[in-house]
Amino acid sequence: MSARLELEGKDGWLNRAFITQTWDWRLDAFPCSASRDYLAAYDFVVPLPPLQSVTSIKYIDPAGTEQTLASTEYDVDAKSEPGRIRPAYGKTWPSIRYVPNAVTVRFIAGYGAGSASIPGPIRLAMIGIVSDFYEHRAEAVFFGVAAANAVRPAWVDTLLASYRIRGA
Repeated sequence: MSARLELEGKDGWLNRAFITQTWDWRLDAFPCSASRDYLAAYDFVVPLPPLQSVTSIKYIDPAGTEQTLASTEYDVDAKSEPGRIRPAYGKTWPSIRYVPNAVTVRFIAGYGAGSASIPGPIRLAMIGIVSDFYEHRAEAVFFGVAAANAVRPAWVDTLLASYRIRGA
Protein backbone atom coordinates (compact mmCIF):
# COMPACT_ATOMS: atom_id res chain seq x y z
CA MET A 1 0.00 0.00 0.00
CA SER A 2 2.80 2.47 0.77
CA ALA A 3 4.17 2.03 -2.77
CA ARG A 4 0.79 3.02 -4.19
CA LEU A 5 0.49 5.96 -1.80
CA GLU A 6 3.93 7.19 -2.80
CA LEU A 7 2.84 7.39 -6.44
CA GLU A 8 -0.94 7.88 -6.60
CA GLY A 9 -3.27 10.75 -5.76
CA LYS A 10 -2.93 14.47 -5.32
CA ASP A 11 0.07 14.03 -3.02
CA GLY A 12 1.67 11.18 -5.00
CA TRP A 13 4.72 11.58 -7.20
CA LEU A 14 2.76 10.85 -10.40
CA ASN A 15 -0.28 13.06 -9.57
CA ARG A 16 -2.56 10.39 -11.05
CA ALA A 17 -5.52 8.21 -10.14
CA PHE A 18 -4.88 4.51 -10.71
CA ILE A 19 -8.15 2.70 -9.97
CA THR A 20 -11.51 4.31 -10.87
CA GLN A 21 -12.39 6.85 -8.18
CA THR A 22 -14.64 9.86 -7.69
CA TRP A 23 -13.21 13.21 -6.61
CA ASP A 24 -14.67 16.57 -5.64
CA TRP A 25 -12.38 19.36 -6.83
CA ARG A 26 -13.17 22.67 -5.11
CA LEU A 27 -12.15 26.01 -6.61
CA ASP A 28 -12.78 29.62 -5.74
CA ALA A 29 -13.89 30.61 -9.25
CA PHE A 30 -14.30 29.53 -12.85
CA PRO A 31 -11.26 30.07 -15.09
CA CYS A 32 -11.24 33.38 -16.94
CA SER A 33 -9.33 34.74 -19.87
CA ALA A 34 -6.21 36.64 -18.94
CA SER A 35 -3.95 35.50 -21.75
CA ARG A 36 -3.58 35.56 -25.50
CA ASP A 37 -4.63 31.89 -25.68
CA TYR A 38 -8.32 32.79 -25.40
CA LEU A 39 -9.78 29.27 -25.40
CA ALA A 40 -7.24 27.62 -23.10
CA ALA A 41 -7.69 30.43 -20.58
CA TYR A 42 -11.30 29.31 -20.07
CA ASP A 43 -10.37 25.64 -19.58
CA PHE A 44 -10.34 23.71 -16.35
CA VAL A 45 -7.34 21.41 -16.46
CA VAL A 46 -8.62 18.52 -14.37
CA PRO A 47 -6.14 17.00 -11.90
CA LEU A 48 -5.47 13.30 -11.36
CA PRO A 49 -5.55 11.90 -14.90
CA PRO A 50 -6.74 9.94 -16.65
CA LEU A 51 -10.12 11.68 -16.63
CA GLN A 52 -13.02 9.32 -17.32
CA SER A 53 -15.96 11.71 -16.98
CA VAL A 54 -17.40 14.73 -15.21
CA THR A 55 -20.38 13.94 -12.99
CA SER A 56 -21.37 17.51 -12.14
CA ILE A 57 -20.27 21.11 -11.83
CA LYS A 58 -21.89 23.00 -8.96
CA TYR A 59 -21.40 26.65 -8.10
CA ILE A 60 -22.63 29.33 -5.76
CA ASP A 61 -24.55 31.94 -7.77
CA PRO A 62 -24.40 35.69 -6.97
CA ALA A 63 -27.45 35.33 -4.67
CA GLY A 64 -25.65 32.69 -2.60
CA THR A 65 -27.64 29.69 -3.86
CA GLU A 66 -25.94 26.49 -4.98
CA GLN A 67 -26.68 25.72 -8.64
CA THR A 68 -25.82 22.71 -10.81
CA LEU A 69 -24.53 23.65 -14.24
CA ALA A 70 -26.34 21.75 -17.00
CA SER A 71 -24.02 19.38 -18.84
CA THR A 72 -25.04 21.09 -22.10
CA GLU A 73 -23.23 24.21 -20.86
CA TYR A 74 -19.76 22.65 -20.97
CA ASP A 75 -17.63 20.25 -22.99
CA VAL A 76 -15.41 17.58 -21.45
CA ASP A 77 -12.18 16.52 -23.15
CA ALA A 78 -11.28 13.18 -21.57
CA LYS A 79 -8.96 12.27 -24.46
CA SER A 80 -6.31 14.85 -23.58
CA GLU A 81 -4.06 14.24 -20.64
CA PRO A 82 -4.71 15.85 -18.30
CA GLY A 83 -8.39 16.15 -19.20
CA ARG A 84 -10.05 19.52 -19.71
CA ILE A 85 -13.44 21.15 -19.27
CA ARG A 86 -14.45 24.28 -21.16
CA PRO A 87 -17.67 26.15 -21.86
CA ALA A 88 -19.66 24.64 -24.73
CA TYR A 89 -19.52 26.44 -28.06
CA GLY A 90 -21.06 29.91 -27.71
CA LYS A 91 -21.33 29.62 -23.91
CA THR A 92 -19.46 31.22 -21.03
CA TRP A 93 -19.02 30.27 -17.41
CA PRO A 94 -21.83 31.64 -15.20
CA SER A 95 -21.41 34.44 -12.67
CA ILE A 96 -20.62 33.32 -9.16
CA ARG A 97 -20.48 34.70 -5.67
CA TYR A 98 -16.81 35.21 -4.85
CA VAL A 99 -16.48 33.01 -1.79
CA PRO A 100 -14.01 30.25 -1.03
CA ASN A 101 -14.86 26.97 -2.77
CA ALA A 102 -17.56 28.58 -4.91
CA VAL A 103 -17.17 25.94 -7.63
CA THR A 104 -17.15 22.16 -7.14
CA VAL A 105 -16.30 19.83 -10.01
CA ARG A 106 -17.17 16.18 -9.31
CA PHE A 107 -15.26 13.91 -11.66
CA ILE A 108 -14.33 10.29 -12.14
CA ALA A 109 -10.69 9.46 -12.80
CA GLY A 110 -8.50 6.39 -13.08
CA TYR A 111 -7.46 3.71 -15.55
CA GLY A 112 -10.28 1.30 -14.71
CA ALA A 113 -11.97 -0.84 -12.08
CA GLY A 114 -9.09 -3.19 -11.28
CA SER A 115 -5.33 -3.29 -10.94
CA ALA A 116 -5.00 -5.01 -14.34
CA SER A 117 -6.11 -1.74 -15.97
CA ILE A 118 -3.09 0.16 -14.58
CA PRO A 119 -0.32 0.43 -17.22
CA GLY A 120 2.37 -2.23 -16.90
CA PRO A 121 5.27 0.16 -16.25
CA ILE A 122 3.44 1.66 -13.25
CA ARG A 123 2.64 -1.80 -11.85
CA LEU A 124 6.27 -2.89 -12.34
CA ALA A 125 7.52 0.28 -10.64
CA MET A 126 5.27 -0.40 -7.62
CA ILE A 127 6.74 -3.91 -7.39
CA GLY A 128 10.20 -2.33 -7.50
CA ILE A 129 9.32 0.08 -4.69
CA VAL A 130 7.92 -2.75 -2.57
CA SER A 131 11.07 -4.80 -3.21
CA ASP A 132 13.25 -1.85 -2.23
CA PHE A 133 11.20 -1.29 0.95
CA TYR A 134 11.63 -5.00 1.79
CA GLU A 135 15.36 -4.93 1.09
CA HIS A 136 15.79 -1.91 3.39
CA ARG A 137 13.19 -2.96 5.97
CA ALA A 138 15.62 -2.68 8.89
CA GLU A 139 16.05 1.07 8.33
CA ALA A 140 13.97 3.44 10.42
CA VAL A 141 10.87 4.71 8.63
CA PHE A 142 9.14 7.94 9.66
CA PHE A 143 5.88 9.03 8.02
CA GLY A 144 6.40 6.58 5.17
CA VAL A 145 9.91 7.84 4.29
CA ALA A 146 13.05 5.85 4.99
CA ALA A 147 15.24 8.08 7.15
CA ALA A 148 18.61 6.95 5.79
CA ASN A 149 17.81 6.12 2.18
CA ALA A 150 14.66 7.90 0.97
CA VAL A 151 15.39 7.57 -2.75
CA ARG A 152 13.53 5.33 -5.21
CA PRO A 153 15.76 3.14 -7.35
CA ALA A 154 16.73 5.02 -10.53
CA TRP A 155 15.19 2.38 -12.79
CA VAL A 156 11.82 2.97 -11.10
CA ASP A 157 11.97 6.70 -11.88
CA THR A 158 12.90 5.85 -15.48
CA LEU A 159 9.84 3.60 -15.81
CA LEU A 160 7.58 6.30 -14.37
CA ALA A 161 8.98 9.41 -16.07
CA SER A 162 6.50 9.48 -18.94
CA TYR A 163 3.53 9.06 -16.56
CA ARG A 164 4.39 11.96 -14.23
CA ILE A 165 2.12 14.99 -14.38
CA ARG A 166 4.17 18.02 -13.38
CA GLY A 167 2.85 21.20 -11.90
CA ALA A 168 -0.32 19.59 -10.62
